[in-house]
Amino acid sequence: MSLEEFNPWWRGREYIDEDPDIIRWRNARVRWMPREVNAVSLKPFSLNFIYGPRQVGKTTMIKLIIKDLLHEVRPEAIFLL
Repeated sequence: MSLEEFNPWWRGREYIDEDPDIIRWRNARVRWMPREVNAVSLKPFSLNFIYGPRQVGKTTMIKLIIKDLLHEVRPEAIFLL
């Protein structure tokens, strides 16, 4: 598998909508936006730890942050594996 398969937005902003986690979130009966999305610092050199039990939405939350961030920066500026 290539890195672009894990990070489809590297091909372009519109490809974030092809991410499986974003698709599941968009198709969910109840779409929630965790308040922690706004609590994560995106300032240079900030360090954030995202932790919690399995299957609670940590990855989806990170990808929602990326989706919002894509409006502000170039897709290749976001590195996440």
